[in-house]
Amino acid sequence: MHHVFAGIANGAIYRGAYDASVAGQIAWEEKPDFDGRIRRPMAAAEADGALYLTVDPEPSQPGNGGLFRRVDGPRPRWDWIYEWAWSSPNPDMPMWTGMRGLTPLRDPRDGHDVLLGAREQPGVIERIDPSRNHAVTLELDVRNYFSKIWYGGQLYRDVTLIAYNDMTAAVHPKTGEPIHLIGLWVLHPERQSELGASSWYLVRYRDGSYAHGRVFDPGDSTIRRGAACAAPGQSSSPRLPKTAHASFTSAASMRTEAHTRIPPGSTGLRRPNEPYPASVPVLSGTQADAVCRFARFRR
Repeated sequence: MHHVFAGIANGAIYRGAYDASVAGQIAWEEKPDFDGRIRRPMAAAEADGALYLTVDPEPSQPGNGGLFRRVDGPRPRWDWIYEWAWSSPNPDMPMWTGMRGLTPLRDPRDGHDVLLGAREQPGVIERIDPSRNHAVTLELDVRNYFSKIWYGGQLYRDVTLIAYNDMTAAVHPKTGEPIHLIGLWVLHPERQSELGASSWYLVRYRDGSYAHGRVFDPGDSTIRRGAACAAPGQSSSPRLPKTAHASFTSAASMRTEAHTRIPPGSTGLRRPNEPYPASVPVLSGTQADAVCRFARFRR
């Protein structure tokens, strides 16, 4: 039998199964399959036959959140795997501690499943390998990356919200290779410009390299109206055709929009759980981070 799992904001997970005789055609169990969490469940994914769940950590109670794995069987249980340290470069921002966008990927070396997750305030994308005792590897430091290319090496302290729900599998329109598209909320320093009014995203390639791109709608007149802060994806350039367009952008030069990848393992200078320095030097690489609704089907 297949089951569906759904998380709610009070930290509980409920299990349901298909039943054509009930309203909604899903019969939900009365007792939660998993509860006792202070903060909300954020993301879930299945890897190598096991269901994984991330829950926002509560800094005042270590071990209440983090990554959990469901162990199936006559007496199923949820095992706590680990919890990441929480840090933020900006004390005025909300306490976003979670890991978003949990997504399974096949390791190209031998085909076993690994997980990608994006942590919000640090602004990092990490790879979790269940076959290596859930070893965590920093793939991309998005905050350091945009500090380098947009802010001249000064630490970017604003929002870095990555993979709001998941990382979407796609096919590259030019090369035909498999990629993942990852939504990204970052703020360009030129707020009242086409770049400041653009939305941004990341492209992850199978080898672990990354590029970034932008989406811009020249048909919107938000900037012309003098909005204090233009919403992502809005602008009013009269010199461009009235159609939205997207483009891959170089890691080296946004002006030329050349399609250059950030090589695998280029993680910048800050380790995942280190406190943020006052500023960062010009870096050679990057990484990323990211409330998630989810429902995962299981046998």
